[in-house]
This record gives sequence, structure tokens and C-alpha cells, in this order.
Amino acid sequence: MDPATLLKLGEQDRFGILVTEPFGALGSGLLLSLAITSFYDVSGKQRRESNVYPEIYLFHMGGPWGCHSAFDFWPEGKEVFLPNDPAEVLRAINQFGITHLAVPDAVAGQTMHRYREPEAATNRLKQCYAYSPSGSTTDGDIRIGTASEKVIWNYKASLEPELYILDMEQSLLLDKQFQDETPMAVDYRRVIRYVRQRWSEVARTDPAYVQQMQRIADASGMGGLAETVRCIAASAAVMMLG
Repeated sequence: MDPATLLKLGEQDRFGILVTEPFGALGSGLLLSLAITSFYDVSGKQRRESNVYPEIYLFHMGGPWGCHSAFDFWPEGKEVFLPNDPAEVLRAINQFGITHLAVPDAVAGQTMHRYREPEAATNRLKQCYAYSPSGSTTDGDIRIGTASEKVIWNYKASLEPELYILDMEQSLLLDKQFQDETPMAVDYRRVIRYVRQRWSEVARTDPAYVQQMQRIADASGMGGLAETVRCIAASAAVMMLG
């Protein structure tokens, strides 16, 4: 499937991912990467020439589940921390105006949501996807693959924040555009502090963390990464919240 057909964001669209376990959203990292690409390629905006962050949002349900700043979830408010309550998650999805949503594949729940919240979501959501933290969801009808080390590096930098911090510190030290106290230089230092604060959020002995590390190591060793997702209706995505 053509990536432009799979996920095409309009000028005012916003992409959201729900995560419910340590670094689980990495199972949909390639869909996220397509969303970022689609954001910058929106017609008529020339976003690649501007200093604008992508309109992407990560909803931590019952978390926090690991810092994902390496995927450009920035400023820090684009990672949203929510209780283990599907009604509050749906409320946040509506409040942030999400138009494209990826959720962990799950059995439909029976939550009593706030009045008209489900209708608001299904009216606004344009495309929804079910994904698995493992990278391979049941009955996945879309396969996304990459051999780009630049893309895979985002996974590594999320799982090993020391790599991300080192890269940013080197930029501050060596790149001339960071020599003065510019807003960009100040923001880079802010990112470094933020990532350090969340460094130990997920134990590296956690089975979910170990699984993600192994998956990315295998991808690097075999020269590529592949993930499958499944297109679902907005109503199904709402039910999968729990």
C-alpha cells in the first residue's frame, strides 16, 4: 500500500498513539514515522523548511511508560499521562483533537463513557489502527518496513536515552548554530534535562523493555525492521480503550 494512502494527514490533523505498557508504542513506531513524514509533507505548508514540531501525541494510560522524545514528541506536553481509566483516555483524545489514532489491539471493553464523548470521537476520527507492542498484530492487513538506520535509531534512542543525550550534547558543543544563547540552544538543554529526569522510568530488567531491545537488535542485525497494523473503524478503536 502506498504510504500516502495508508496515512495522509491534512493541514489541521493530529496523530495520537495510546500506550499501555513499557515502550509498547514502539510496536507502532513505523506508523508513527509515517505520520511524522505526512505532517511535514502536507501540501502548501513547506513545513520541512520551518521550525515546527509534528502534531503527534502519546497517551500513557496507567503509565508513565518511557520517554519517547527521540520521536519528536515535543514540547513535553505532547506526552500525556493518564490514569488507567478508558473514560479519561477518550476524554483526552477528544480534548487534544486527535484525528488519526493507533491503539493497542485488545478485546472490546464495556466502559460507560461520559455523555457524547464516544460520538465526538467517532465523528472526528478519520483513520484508526490496531497495533501490537510486539510489532506484529493479529490479522494485520498492513505491513510497513524499513532498512533506514536513521529511523531505527529513534527506537534505540528511546530505549537507551544516553544515546539521545550524547547526540544532543555533541550538537550543542560542535554545531555553530548552538554557540549563542538562541531559543533553539535553550530548548536543546531543556530536552536534555527532561530526558534525564525520565531516564529511569522503565527498569531495563522489565520483560517488556527486554523484548523491545531484542526486537530492535534483531532488526539491526538483519538489516531491517517490519511491523504490521490493522485498519479499524473509529467505533472499534473507542471500544478497544477498555
